[in-house]
Amino acid sequence: MKQNENLEIDFFVGIDMSKDKFDVGVMDKSGVRIGHKKFNNNDLGFEELFTWLSNSLKTDKLF
Repeated sequence: MKQNENLEIDFFVGIDMSKDKFDVGVMDKSGVRIGHKKFNNNDLGFEELFTWLSNSLKTDKLF
């Protein structure tokens, strides 16, 4: 099987990183905005990001 065969993309995530914080925006494949949130740029911020994405997207398969 080829690497991208059967790959289905349902959501797009954009991340704007800075030294102290990062902003995350999510939209679905039709361009509808799902949400936006700011996080601290540290280990806890990344944990909060994955929790927020899992809850917002109602999925446990992020990657």
